[in-house]
Amino acid sequence: MLLFMGGEIEWQLFISAIGGIYAQYSIFLA
Repeated sequence: MLLFMGGEIEWQLFISAIGGIYAQYSIFLA
């Protein structure tokens, strides 16, 4: 549903947001 509604560009932005949050947690926990 997300892919169909948002399209690939929005999906990539969503993935990038998740990756950025994960990176911040990794730095914080390191």
